[in-house]
Amino acid sequence: MFATRIYLFLLGIVFCLTNYSQSNLDENELDSLLHVFNDTEKSDSIRLKAIDYIAWDGYLYTQPDSSFFYAQMQYDFAKSKKRKKDMALAHNTQGAALDKKGDYIYAIEYYKKSLEIRLELQDKRGTAASLNNIGSIYRNQGDDAKALQFFLESLKLKEELGDKKGIANSMLGIGNVLKEQENYSGALEYFQKSYDIRVEIGDKKGMANSVLSIGNIYWLSKDYDKALEFFQESLALQDEIGNQLGVANCLNNIGVIYKDKEELDKAMNYFNKSLALRIALDDKLGELSTYRNIGTVYLAKGDFKQAVDFATKSLVMAKDIGALKKVEDASAILYEIYKKSHKFDNALSMYENYIEIRDSLLSEENHKQITELQYQFQYAMKANADSIKNDELKKILEIENDKQKAIADKKSAEADVLKNRQLALFGGLGLVVLFSIYIYSRFRVIKSQKLIIEKQKKEVEIQREFSEKQKNYAELQKHIVEEKNREISDSIIYAKRIQEAILPSRYSLKENLKNGFVFFKPKDIVSGDFYWLEHYNKVNNENSGTVFFAAADCTGHGVPGAMVSVVCSNALSKALLEENITDTGKLLDRTRELVIQRFSKSDNEVRDGMDISICRISKDNKQLQWAGANNPLWIINPNRNSWPVNAIPFADCDFGREIKANNQPIGNYEISEPFQSHSIDLVEGDTLYVFTDGFQDQFGGVKGKKFKSVTLKKLLTSIYDKSMDEQKQILDSELLKWMGEHEQIDDICIIGVRV
Repeated sequence: MFATRIYLFLLGIVFCLTNYSQSNLDENELDSLLHVFNDTEKSDSIRLKAIDYIAWDGYLYTQPDSSFFYAQMQYDFAKSKKRKKDMALAHNTQGAALDKKGDYIYAIEYYKKSLEIRLELQDKRGTAASLNNIGSIYRNQGDDAKALQFFLESLKLKEELGDKKGIANSMLGIGNVLKEQENYSGALEYFQKSYDIRVEIGDKKGMANSVLSIGNIYWLSKDYDKALEFFQESLALQDEIGNQLGVANCLNNIGVIYKDKEELDKAMNYFNKSLALRIALDDKLGELSTYRNIGTVYLAKGDFKQAVDFATKSLVMAKDIGALKKVEDASAILYEIYKKSHKFDNALSMYENYIEIRDSLLSEENHKQITELQYQFQYAMKANADSIKNDELKKILEIENDKQKAIADKKSAEADVLKNRQLALFGGLGLVVLFSIYIYSRFRVIKSQKLIIEKQKKEVEIQREFSEKQKNYAELQKHIVEEKNREISDSIIYAKRIQEAILPSRYSLKENLKNGFVFFKPKDIVSGDFYWLEHYNKVNNENSGTVFFAAADCTGHGVPGAMVSVVCSNALSKALLEENITDTGKLLDRTRELVIQRFSKSDNEVRDGMDISICRISKDNKQLQWAGANNPLWIINPNRNSWPVNAIPFADCDFGREIKANNQPIGNYEISEPFQSHSIDLVEGDTLYVFTDGFQDQFGGVKGKKFKSVTLKKLLTSIYDKSMDEQKQILDSELLKWMGEHEQIDDICIIGVRV
């Protein structure tokens, strides 16, 4: 036994000597404590307390390897004495040591070992601490739903025990989960509650951590000055209590603020200070975060090599310790670096990695599970409110209960949005019809008012003695007419909002057409042209994950054209999403049937419809299927070695091709034929254009002629290599220059997408 102790003691010294940082206890204190532990004359309780001080206070925050070693000595001795509570305490310290090193897989194993013993002993305080520690590991791994579950269970026990410090720790953990889910208002509430409790109990270390977390929320909200104020306040507190890990965190966050404010040299100075501390403290999670931040500074400076080196270090470390959120962050910055340095293959790989992890972390199911956990916890707390003496906390929980229930209802409604889309579209159509009726009634009122004005003018000519009275009356009628005109204008503007509701959102366009633009310019307030986009994501369908988009030109413009566009857009979505028709030609065939059915309900024959050019791009961006009704597809790429057989070269450009559409519209037509689908293998650099005829039919120039398709082809082949945002700006500028004093004669819509 004595030889074993000597061996363990010498091994502990080796661990200490191989670490660069200093213990929180000086050497004399550590020697004294170790002497107490080895003194067999001392009681078991005193000896275990001594080794616990060495493992936790002596080495946990500075030398986690040594902390783990001494905790193992603590566990072995406690097990030999059958002291289960001390065995649980030792396993908890070992889990914390592994946690500090970023070894999450093994850390959670030791935390769970500690939890099992504490549950067996019915040790509520210890159980609450273990639950909170396990929640922290799941949060670092990016599993927010599990993290929140453990934090809430921990908080419930701490509430029962009246453990204010523990309550504050759990609230900080819950706030961090909500922050990761981008629920900033909810996170700020929990951080503030945590801070208030810590002020009440005088916990300066906890106050510093809560202030740091509050600063993070202001940083995420881009209020950099306020965030910097909180970070500096936290830094002062961390420095005052000598918490070097907290100092490192504050230095890193201050560096982020200066980086976002584009004060790059200041940012680098703070990052380097933080990195030095984190390496010395063996803080793997903090170290990889600072590597990523340094990479962003080099990216901003245009030093792509250094940027890649530091961001790659961050990615490798994040993968090693299983920190998914940090893998996501590192992948995102590497994507930006590779994109700006024109290494597009690497950029694509990093982007796919980023999207895959981001979607898993922010999935709808994850959001729903987190909301349900919050609601269940608040409901349970309300049911036991009679046992809580703090009336103020009771009121807060009741308010939180209502709030979380509202959030849960909202999430449930979002899950049903696809199911209700058609109902919303038909509702929108109904509103447009109602507003059209309203507009017509207003016109009738105006006509009536005009007749009254004319009558009054005649009476003025006949009865001059009442001229002044009639003049005032005419002015009154003029005011009425102006007011009615304003009401009509307001109604049309509201109709525009309804039409905009059926168009894809900016977020949807950005997510699905990542390298593209939509140039949309209605002639009037509302438009007969419209653009359409759907991400088809049906389970067990071979085309799941494909993106459909189209540019369409409906009969007429203004309010009549807008009404037709609602019918046509609704028919497209119905054929794709409800009937699962994914072949573009067959999709147009079915859309034609639906449009004709809709207009056939009128007693009069309605020959309205639309021209359209529609694309389907595969999930891997390698295959295009296209079909068109009167409107063609243009492809521009100087690097193509081969073209589709049916592609017609541009007149003055050998790297531009046109694929002709079926010469028939969507709607009633004398001789209707099935629409043809064209399958095209995409090549990197292919730039696709679909459009309506508004741009090329616009009158302008010196002679007041049409712009024509030939001129539009020349314009696009001269700007195809510019970014998609620049192309959109150039199109707008060239259109205004061409129009000059001429009025816009038709709606305009052009969609450009680069593969």
